[in-house]
This record gives sequence, structure tokens and C-alpha cells, in this order.
Amino acid sequence: MQSGRESRISLRSLGPWAVVLLSVLVVGHALALLWTSSIVWRSAHDVQRETAHVNTTNEIDRMLREHHRLESVWLATRENELEPIQSDLEASLRRAVAHARAGVHGETEARRWRRLDAEIKAYIRTAEDLAARHAPVEEAAQKSRQPLERALYMVGVLREQNEANRERSLANAEWALRIQKVVVIASGALLVVVFVVLVLCMHRFVLVPLLTLRSALERFRPGESGGEISGGPFVETRELAQRFNEMVELVIRQRRDQLTFLAAVAHDLRNPLSALKLTVSSLEREYGAAKPERFTRLDRQIDRLSRMVGDLLDATRIESGQLELKLKEVDVREAARSMVDLYAPTTTTHRVTLDVPDTPVIVRADALRLEQVVSNLLSNAIKYSPRGGLVAVSVRETPDEVVLSVSDQGAGIPPEEVSRLFDPFRRGLGTADLAPGAGLGLSIVRRIVDAHGGRIDVESKPYVGSTFRVRLPRR
Repeated sequence: MQSGRESRISLRSLGPWAVVLLSVLVVGHALALLWTSSIVWRSAHDVQRETAHVNTTNEIDRMLREHHRLESVWLATRENELEPIQSDLEASLRRAVAHARAGVHGETEARRWRRLDAEIKAYIRTAEDLAARHAPVEEAAQKSRQPLERALYMVGVLREQNEANRERSLANAEWALRIQKVVVIASGALLVVVFVVLVLCMHRFVLVPLLTLRSALERFRPGESGGEISGGPFVETRELAQRFNEMVELVIRQRRDQLTFLAAVAHDLRNPLSALKLTVSSLEREYGAAKPERFTRLDRQIDRLSRMVGDLLDATRIESGQLELKLKEVDVREAARSMVDLYAPTTTTHRVTLDVPDTPVIVRADALRLEQVVSNLLSNAIKYSPRGGLVAVSVRETPDEVVLSVSDQGAGIPPEEVSRLFDPFRRGLGTADLAPGAGLGLSIVRRIVDAHGGRIDVESKPYVGSTFRVRLPRR
């Protein structure tokens, strides 16, 4: 019964949300990388610009000092060759200042560069005036020193500002790189965590219910109740589990009805078979030694039908859980020996052998049911090896269990049929021509062995033979 308060979470509704969540995380990760990368790029650009400004101020400082030296030399020597050099220096100074002013950011720095430009122009005008008056060297040095020092002072101020700006840009770049590293690690870790959580949730709430359903399907056998499976919190997996549980319940109910019907049929068949058996026996006594061969064949067919009806009754009792065991200490050797003695005379084409220990092999079991197990296995070994050959029955013991084996050199069992070999009413392909039957013998054997807490396994190769091993616990 499904609870009315069960969650209605659907994979179809959660799927888009999971995709959206992952998409948001991926986009956020990309945006964070773009943001930090842009900061790094701007900081690197600022460092490059400020470094260029520092180099420009150093170059202006050098050119101012060189101009002042050449001016002093010209005033002392009046050499005409120095005038073009001075003119070139003045032009270079103007170009350097103009280039630096074009790349300035910020009003304070722009104002300082304008002031430096004005101081350089004032210094050059002073130098030109002194040169035009042919002022003495001492006077020229004295009058040009003050404008030169003001220009050099502004150069120093700008150099310090540019160096400070460069250091600040470097610090910003380092900060951005650290932030980028943190963002990459954090967002990457978050993506990994979310992905792992999604995978674990899918494994826990989707894959595990599906694997449980598959395992239940593989284990399911008609007549067995494997217990209900839940299917997890999702609607889709829970509906699959519910359909499976309903199917199992339906199969069990149908099988119970079938067993009831078969038990009734088998029970009703016993009375007419018993009457036929008595009639044939009476006729055989009347005819005595001169009885017709058809009476013998009829008696044999009645016995065969009686065994089939008996198997059918046993199967219905076992399948319906009505198998009663009368447990006591039993020597497995005796059960094997009595069945070998019973079946060995029934065949002339088989060599039936028995290999048992010299000392008793005791288990706690139902003696009649144990003989029934050996009987079914031994009769199958004879029936399904029509060409004859060796049929070997052996008993051996280990510290934990007793192993009873029945081997033949018959037709063998195809590998694809081994897994369903012990299902009731199931017969292998082609076996109906080898031996008649209802396909209940091995199913009964397995049920009896299971009821004793043991297990049965088989090894078989087509056209080589088969070996059935019954393993019973030592108690």
C-alpha cells in the first residue's frame, strides 16, 4: 500500500533544475575568471604605462642636465657646433613631455605634467635670453639655476608619483592574481562538490533502486516471494518498483491458484488409477502365467502414471509450503546404497557404481525425503543417458558438509538452460524424446534440499555428461 504522504519528486522535474544549477555554476565560474582576468590585464597595462612614465621622467632629467651642461660650454667657448645639439635636445624635451601628457590618467598628474612643461619652457627661454645677450658664464649659471632646479624638482615629483603608481598597480595585479587563484579553486571545488553530490544522489536514489529492481528480477522465481522493493523517493523509480511488486503478487496468486487446481486434479486421479491397478492385478491373477503381454505394458503405464501423480502431489505440497520433514540422524550412505540397489537392476546398458566411506556419514534429515532426492537424481541419470555408460553415485564428507554426487555420461545440459534447470514443469530442449515426464523431479529435489538447509549445484557439458552435487550441512 502506497502512503498518501509519499513525496512526488520526479526525475523529469529535477533534471532541468540540475542542468540550470550546473549552468549557473559554470557561468559564474566563467564570469569570475573574466572579472579577475580583466583586473589583471588593467593592472598590467597600468604597470606598463607607469614604467614608461618613470623612464620618460628619467630621460627628461638626463636631457635637462645635458642641456644645461651644453649651454654652459657654449657660453664659455661660443662654439657654433653646439647649437644644433641644443636645438635637438630642446625638441626632444618637448616631444617627451607631450607624449607623457597624452597618456596621463588623473587630474593631479595632468596638472603636474603641465607645470613641468611650463617650467621646462621657462628654463629654455631663460637659456635663450642668456645666450642672446652673450651673458658671462657665472651670470648664466646663476640665472639659469633656479628655473632648472624648478624643472628638475617637478621631474622628481612626477618620478615619485609614477613609481608610487607603478607599485600600486603591481599590488593590484598581485591582489587580482590571488583573487583569481581563490576564485578558480573555490569555484572549481564547488563545481566538483556539486557534481559529486549529484552523482551520489543519482547513485543512491536512482541507480541503487534500479539495481535492486534488476536483482529482484534476476532472483525472482515463480512461487517465491522475494519481498517488496521500495523504489526510492522519485516517482519514476517508485512506479517501476510498484509495478514489479504488483507483478510478483499477481504471479504468486496465480501460482497458488494453479497449485490448488493441480493438487485437486492429482488427488482426483489417484482413485481411478488405484482402481485400474486393482483391476489389472485381478486380471493378471486370473490369467496366471498365460497373461497377455499387454497386461504387463498396461501395468507398467499405470505405475508410470502413479509416479507422475505422486510427483505432482509432492510438488504442490512443497510449492505451497506444506512439506513436513521428520528429522532424525540418518546415514547418507544407506540412502545412497538403497537407491543404487533399487535402480541398478532396472538397466542393462548402464554400469551403476557406488563410492562411499567406510564409516557412517551422519546428517540430521528426513530419511524418506533424502531417499527421494537420491531416487530422482539416479533415475534422471539413467533416463537421460540412453546410450548407457557409467552412472556414479558417491558420498564424501568435509568438516562442514556432506556431499552426495550423482554423475552420468548422458546428453548433458546446454549452459543457457542450467539457470532454469530446477524450475517446476520445465524440461530441457530435446529431453522429451529421451524420457517422458512432467518436469517436476529436479524442482522437488531442490525444494527438499533447501528445506534441509542445503544446496544443490550442477556441472554439465553437452554430449559429455552431468554431475549433480547435493550439499547438506553437518549438524
